Amino acid sequence: MMLNLFLFVLAGVQAAALLIAAKRADAIASEVAIHTEKNTEDLKALMQENTALTLQVKKNTDLLEEIHRHVTALGAPLVLPDERDDAEGSPPST
Repeated sequence: MMLNLFLFVLAGVQAAALLIAAKRADAIASEVAIHTEKNTEDLKALMQENTALTLQVKKNTDLLEEIHRHVTALGAPLVLPDERDDAEGSPPST
């Protein structure tokens, strides 16, 4: 009789422990889901920002290529300022 009572109490304690563990697991799973959702939203925002920046780089690259075509079409070689100056930093003599 005493053994049956002991086993009954033990089963009750085990059930309570299992319920607490299950609630804790549910809480952890909920936190992970919320964290994952936030990360997903952050990644979407970063992807949109990256796409906008990539489009700007493409636009600027296209403009640079167009400028290069125009300069090349002029036929004059492009001389940078530091290439015109001699070693002392003064313009070359003629």
